[in-house]
Formats: sequence, C-alpha cells, structure tokens
Amino acid sequence: MQMKAVLGSVVFDVVESEEPSRSATVTENPVERGVDIADHVHPRPISFSITGVFTERETAPQYLEQLARYWKDGEVLTYIGRNLFENMVIESLDTTHTGDNSGGFGFSITLKQVRIVTPQTAEYVAVDPAIPAVAEDKATAAQAKPVENKGTQQPVVKPVDDAAAAQLGG
Repeated sequence: MQMKAVLGSVVFDVVESEEPSRSATVTENPVERGVDIADHVHPRPISFSITGVFTERETAPQYLEQLARYWKDGEVLTYIGRNLFENMVIESLDTTHTGDNSGGFGFSITLKQVRIVTPQTAEYVAVDPAIPAVAEDKATAAQAKPVENKGTQQPVVKPVDDAAAAQLGG
C-alpha cells in the first residue's frame, strides 16, 4: 500500500511502509524457587521506521537536503502518515540512488521519540558555617546571646587540677 506522509516540512511522494516499535525494560529479581519477580517496567522511547521513494525530480534534491539538515541538527519533528508521532528526531537516514529512479531516490528513515524537559532553577541561600545556627524556637532564640565581633583574641589558658590530670593519664 502506498500513502503520502509528512515529516516536518518534507512531504514524501510515496511511503511504502511504516514500522512503529514500542518496547519496555522490565527489571527482574531472582528468587529461591519459582519464577523471577518483575518489579518495575520502564517504557522505552518509541522507535519508528519508514521506507519509501521520492520520484519528483524538481523537489527530491531539496527534500533530501532538508532531511539531512533535520538529522544533523537533531531537530524535533512531528510525523503525520498512517501513524502520528510527535517529538521525533531522525536517528538514521539511509538513501538509495538507482538508475530506475534517476530523478529521485529511495529512503529508509528511523525516528526516535524524545522527551523534552525544561530545566527549573531554584534560589538557594547557603548558610555560612562560621555563623552559629540560631534556634527556630522563639523562646530559645530570646535567651541566646547575640553574636558580636570581638576581633582576634588570645586564648585563655586554664590550669588543670591534679585530679583531672590523673584521669587523663598525666
């Protein structure tokens, strides 16, 4: 069966076949007896192959150039044919140029669905580790002495009494 289809701005003369492929990764864990336990299923991106021909001598070169540009730039496209798929990129583009179709070319294209994400940003205020944490409890916070800058100070050396020195092994 021959049908027309569109990928981005490229209108295919003839699409001979469309082959969507849907797959998933299933994680399995072994058990002592019986069948392994499958506990997660992760759908994989849809992969989609189309084959066909361009026969129009006037448009074939421009469409081949446009398809190559889509592939090279990784442009996200919509495919409309017997199937409809959005967010597709060209994973591979193979062409055949024969004497039977001297004005055009045959093609085989594999498309893969991509998920578009938008990064989010959040403001983060880093806590200075040199500043002691202030209690969230208002009663405790009221009892805390405010932090003040006393500049550089000499350490105060306190003598150790004989009982404490004996405990430390001295």
